[in-house]
Amino acid sequence: MTSDFHGLVDLPLECQRAIIDRLHWREVLALESTCSHLRDLVRGDEPAWRVRCEMRFTPEELAVAYDDATTWRERFMRSVKRGMKAVSNARPLLDLADNTVVHFRKFEEAQRRLA
Repeated sequence: MTSDFHGLVDLPLECQRAIIDRLHWREVLALESTCSHLRDLVRGDEPAWRVRCEMRFTPEELAVAYDDATTWRERFMRSVKRGMKAVSNARPLLDLADNTVVHFRKFEEAQRRLA
């Protein structure tokens, strides 16, 4: 018995969307990079991106990303980047044990993060 089923793209569109809707957003982005069919399917599914935005972010967080973004996917990505930057900025700029010898480059990196 042979089967004509080869993968996700061979499933009906409704099944593909149902599967994608159950994935973590990072997995959705990874899936988007596999082929043009899935890229177009993921990028073009505005209702799904809106749901992801509303589930993951507060209205205040989305309001900041709303200004320039034209799609829900763009709002989602800007909100994620903003959150990642906030986490990065919340870390100590330079965390050293007492009497630790450190190359000057570490200090330069810390100063760049302040700018």
